[in-house]
Amino acid sequence: MDRRRIVLVLIAALLLLLFNLFQTLPPFGRTSFTIDFSIGESSSRPYLLRVYVEKTTVVEGVETQATALPRLIVRLDEKVSVTNFNGYAYFSTTPGKHVVTISSPQSLIPMYTVEAEIDTPITELRVRYVEHRLRIAAVNISIDTSTSSSFVQVYYQAPVNAAIYVGSPFLTYVDFKQYYKVFTGEALGAYISPANIPYQGPFTYVVTSETPETLLTTALVPDMIQIISLEESYVPLYRVENQLLRMT
Repeated sequence: MDRRRIVLVLIAALLLLLFNLFQTLPPFGRTSFTIDFSIGESSSRPYLLRVYVEKTTVVEGVETQATALPRLIVRLDEKVSVTNFNGYAYFSTTPGKHVVTISSPQSLIPMYTVEAEIDTPITELRVRYVEHRLRIAAVNISIDTSTSSSFVQVYYQAPVNAAIYVGSPFLTYVDFKQYYKVFTGEALGAYISPANIPYQGPFTYVVTSETPETLLTTALVPDMIQIISLEESYVPLYRVENQLLRMT
């Protein structure tokens, strides 16, 4: 056996040894590899719902620039999330109809519930709260000296043919000790310009008719009111709009 044949036999033996030790493929033939990447949607893939909440205020008939509302509680059926500083709350969900509810822990806005149908991988529900501060048309005050409280009846002109959320009156007043105070809907406070104090209190859902009408809202104020400043008092009212955006 010549030297060349001996070298070939040794190389073949070495390759067989390596194959047995490391389970590598022996290079005695050509081997082809077929790699199939199938990219598709899994039937169990979660769908994403993001809820964006913002607020704008109508001042003398003109809407101010909308701002995002953080720290709101958002519910999707039984799931709960909180809006971040950009006004967003996120949920993973499934296709179908779901109920979304938005509320404020501080009662700064009315609770709002809407049905959202999810049928695309990414869906965005945009909710806009539009605040109106209605002028007070007339007011009655009944004082109870035994409890040092005042029952206030406030009349206001409601918008026609509208679904609205109406709060208790926001009152700026003078008490019998000659102190200037504010009633924000649930609590009393020292006087600060009403523009810098948000309404904070309960809301009532009202659907108005097609004809103009004067409606009534009331408040039980834990203080004895001497006089109310109508120029710095108002009836808080909200309209709520929503838009559902589907992204494929």
